[in-house]
Amino acid sequence: MASFRGRTPSCEALKGAFTDLYRLDDFESEKLGAGFFSEVFKVRHLGTGHIMVLKMNKQQSNTLNMRKEIQLMQKLNHPNILKFEAVCIHGGQPHALTEFIDGGTLEDLVQNLKVELPWSQRLALGLNITQGLQYLHGQFIFHRDLTSKNIFIRNINSRAGSYSAIIGDFGLATRIPNKTEP
Repeated sequence: MASFRGRTPSCEALKGAFTDLYRLDDFESEKLGAGFFSEVFKVRHLGTGHIMVLKMNKQQSNTLNMRKEIQLMQKLNHPNILKFEAVCIHGGQPHALTEFIDGGTLEDLVQNLKVELPWSQRLALGLNITQGLQYLHGQFIFHRDLTSKNIFIRNINSRAGSYSAIIGDFGLATRIPNKTEP
């Protein structure tokens, strides 16, 4: 019998389908929040110290949607789109690992009364969102859940009030049908 040294054939198949593959116990985690389908954690890899965000399914029934989201995110590459990093396998399910964006959500930023957002910065954030959407639509993708909770804010220079907007959460995204499709 072949020795897999801790890796099963199904794990090897997943490793071929996804770029980097991790286990939950490879990380220490801190819960950031939860949505209807998933919970979100800030994780630090125990070996490298690399910080990412882990989006974990709440229910086994959502596994197919998570796989679709992961496959979609692997294909996306734009400065205003959340960067996919790897897959974490836990409970027999794949969970997405993405880049960590340090400034919270657009909702957090807008509701923070201590932060002054001049019109020039508001327009810049709107432009970032528009550029991200233009890229998605050019890839024939509808986001379908674009809210201030799904726009992440990168601190470029928080003292100067300089931020950029990153579109995330592609769980409800779908392909735009061709005009010739029924």
